[in-house]
Formats: sequence, structure tokens, C-alpha cells
Amino acid sequence: MAAIASYDQQRLLADMAGEEWRAWLLPISVDGLIVTASRTMLTRQRSGRSAGRLAWTAMLAGLTASLAANVAGAEPTLVGRLVAAWPPLALLLAYELLMQQVRATSRPDRERRQPLSADPNALSTSSGPLTAGDTAETDQSKGESPWA
Repeated sequence: MAAIASYDQQRLLADMAGEEWRAWLLPISVDGLIVTASRTMLTRQRSGRSAGRLAWTAMLAGLTASLAANVAGAEPTLVGRLVAAWPPLALLLAYELLMQQVRATSRPDRERRQPLSADPNALSTSSGPLTAGDTAETDQSKGESPWA
């Protein structure tokens, strides 16, 4: 909902500014910059690097442009401007919270995953080698197998 409200407010402002058919593209470029910057930060973090100045600059520029466009097209009252400022803030916060969930769920569980040994005798129980009746524990919910 926040994205739709922000998009529509920016589109109306671009239309009033005479952008004609291009008015529908402006909100995509503004809010898309925020999404792209956030995804870049996620990718960089996954590779062990910091978010980077360019990604932060893009995020802040997109937020500033989105806020400015929404407030500029708002009713010229304090309440009207506050209400118009909410959608871009809500969109940014909601998307960043979603990215935090992606970051948290994409981290490998290093305690559970043990590297497989190249030694064929390493796959044994404490009572001896595996036999035809033995089974190995697997994480069926994730489709993982100790043999992979």
C-alpha cells in the first residue's frame, strides 16, 4: 500500500510538472533506486564487504527524492504534508525489514553443517561401519542429505 500511495503521489506531481507520458516512469526511478540500493547492500554484505558509499548515497538520494515529491504534491498544511511523507518512509522501512529477514534466513547454519570427509570409512557410527539397515539423519524440511 505504501508503494502504491508513494507511486501515485509522485506520478501526479510529475504530471503537473508537464512530464506527460513520462510521468508514470518517475516514481519507478525514484523508489526503484531505493530498492536497488538496498539489494546492493544485501549482496555486498553476503560477500563480506561493507554496504559501500555509493549504495548508501543512492538509498538516501532515493528517500530524499521520494519524500520531496510526496510532500510537494501534498495539501499545503502540516497534516497534509505529514500524511504525504508517510508512504515513502513506510515503503523504505518495510523493504528494509524484509531485507533483514532475507539476510537472517540466508546465513548458513555452520554448527549443523559439517564438511564431508574424502575418506570413505569416515561415514561410520560409533559401533562400526554403516550397514544396509543403518540410516543417516537428514534435514527433510530443507531437502538436505548428508550424502550430497
